[in-house]
Amino acid sequence: MGNAYGKLGEYQKAINAYQKAIEIKPDMHEAYYNMGNAYNELKEYQKAINAYQKAIEIKPDNHEAYNNMGIAYNKLEGIPKGN
Repeated sequence: MGNAYGKLGEYQKAINAYQKAIEIKPDMHEAYYNMGNAYNELKEYQKAINAYQKAIEIKPDNHEAYNNMGIAYNKLEGIPKGN
């Protein structure tokens, strides 16, 4: 369900679906990974990083999660800080 929402650009609905999937199966690394992707699309980079970290914790060889987490860190670093 989350992937379908993501393809439609309904990223918040996708996140909600991934969260429900995680409630049912807490070790579902794919849900955390996809949730990270949805947060990236919403430019919520810290939340994306947190989701990718959880995906990696569950499945340490998830290379795509490492890659996307690096991209999120770069985007987060590029956000100007307020005064």
